[in-house]
Amino acid sequence: MVDHESLIKTYAQKLFETCQALAPQKLSEAEFRRPIDNLLEEFAQKAGLGPLLRVERTLTGRGRADAVLNRLVIEYEQPGKLSPNLTDTATAHAVDQVKRYLAGLAYFCLRYPQKVCEYELFVRSYRP
Repeated sequence: MVDHESLIKTYAQKLFETCQALAPQKLSEAEFRRPIDNLLEEFAQKAGLGPLLRVERTLTGRGRADAVLNRLVIEYEQPGKLSPNLTDTATAHAVDQVKRYLAGLAYFCLRYPQKVCEYELFVRSYRP
C-alpha cells in the first residue's frame, strides 16, 4: 500500500526544488513546464492515480489550460513573467485566463450537476 502522505511530501519537495533550479535559467514556458509535467505524471503513477495529466486541455470552451492533473488546473507562465502588479500586461492576461477558466467551469457545473465539479486553480509566480 502506498503511503500517500510521505509521497506527497516527497513530490512537493521535488517540485519546489525543480522550480527553484529552473527559474533562474530564463527558460521559455515550454522548457519550464516539461520537467514539472514529468514530475506530476510520475507522482500520479506512484500514487496509483494512473495517467491523469492532460496537456493543453480545453476547459468547457473557455480556454485551454496548459495542463490538468485530475481536477487540478495548471497554467504555466515563463519564470519572471508575472509581477505583483495586476495591471501589468502579462499578469493581467494570466488573471484573465484564470477568470475564464472559473467562469467556464462554473457554467459546466451548473449545466451538468450530475458531474463532479471540483477543480482547483493554483497561480504562482517563481521569481529568481
